[in-house]
This record gives sequence, structure tokens and C-alpha cells, in this order.
Amino acid sequence: MPPTRGFRDASNLREHFGKHGAEVGALTEAEYLSLAKRFLERPMEREDKDCIRPRDGDYIRYNAKTHEFGVIANDGFIRTYVILDPGDHAYSTNAGYFLAECAKT
Repeated sequence: MPPTRGFRDASNLREHFGKHGAEVGALTEAEYLSLAKRFLERPMEREDKDCIRPRDGDYIRYNAKTHEFGVIANDGFIRTYVILDPGDHAYSTNAGYFLAECAKT
């Protein structure tokens, strides 16, 4: 995976850190950004699944073991990085959520 362009701007990073920073174990915005980049830019691991979403060409990665989930917009900016929890989405499993995101047209 090529390097990301980070979050679109400081406000977007602040918003996502506020929503997901604690759940990924980040204490600062910089740490959240670092964790997101590390997950999204590293070579694929055995438990990783990925796709390009047909609707917008965004790259989506999900790790079935850690439940990490991240999206890179088709222009290289990070859209989100989160630890999925079935209680936070409408699917019975995190894998189901990932597959649904990959199928959006």
C-alpha cells in the first residue's frame, strides 16, 4: 500500500480522534494518526482483508483478528480508522460490516 496523505485536514483528524482515539488506544491526535497510517500502509497480514469499494474507489482494509478497520479515500486521504464493534453497526459480525462496505455501489 502506498503512503497515505494523512487526514484531509486538522479538523477531520480531530473529529476522528475524538470518536475513535480511545478505542484504538491513542492518547493524542498524533498517535491516532500514526496508528492509522501504520495499519493502512503496512503490508497485508494473514488476517487482513481488503477491497476497493465500487461506489467511490475507496480502499478498505479490515483485520479479522484485531477488528481494525480503515478507509483510504481514492485521493489518498484517510477517511477513518476504528476498532469495529458489532454493537456500533447494524451487522451481526464485523466481517459482515466489512463485506457490506465493500459491496456499496
